[in-house]
Amino acid sequence: MNPSEPDCVYCGSTDDPTRDHVPPRAVFPKPRPTNLVTVPACRACNSSAAADDEYFAAVLRLAARAPVPDPAPPLPLGFGRALGPGVDLPRVHRVVARVVRGLYFRETGRRFPRTEPLDVHCNASLVGCPPGLLAHLRAEILGPLLTWPAKRVGDRVFEYRSWHSPDRPFGSAWQLTFFAAVPFVVLTGPGGDSQQAD
Repeated sequence: MNPSEPDCVYCGSTDDPTRDHVPPRAVFPKPRPTNLVTVPACRACNSSAAADDEYFAAVLRLAARAPVPDPAPPLPLGFGRALGPGVDLPRVHRVVARVVRGLYFRETGRRFPRTEPLDVHCNASLVGCPPGLLAHLRAEILGPLLTWPAKRVGDRVFEYRSWHSPDRPFGSAWQLTFFAAVPFVVLTGPGGDSQQAD
């Protein structure tokens, strides 16, 4: 990479530089907004994610457009929609994790190391979670995050909020919503499952 361009935010490589969209450009309908977020990425990391990006965009659109049953079942996060049955959640979560890695770089100017834990949660993945853990997630992490102003990309396509630990390196909490309907919560760094966003 040239000296003015940082290393790949995913692997640290300096070879074959490109820019990666976070969230993936495929999520945004045309005409695309002018404030899409890009981060430095090597061509290998960028191109290896293309199929997952297309799958992710299709899954989100289906979830956002699906009719809401009446009465709607309770959702683990307490709002939004769940991804439909048959969705490859590990694949979806892999894209969300990459988005957070990119946004982490945008927010902090630092690369989030691959060795640090990063836990992605959504309504579909939290079904069957113990009620006490869900209550903690809602009250101690999600609740405070939702009180902060959201950063938005596109008209009701993507928004996010983040909190960064002042005393735990790489500790952060993220709330992402796609199409004003499909939410994710991501916890990073040591102690991610118990960190508080206050």
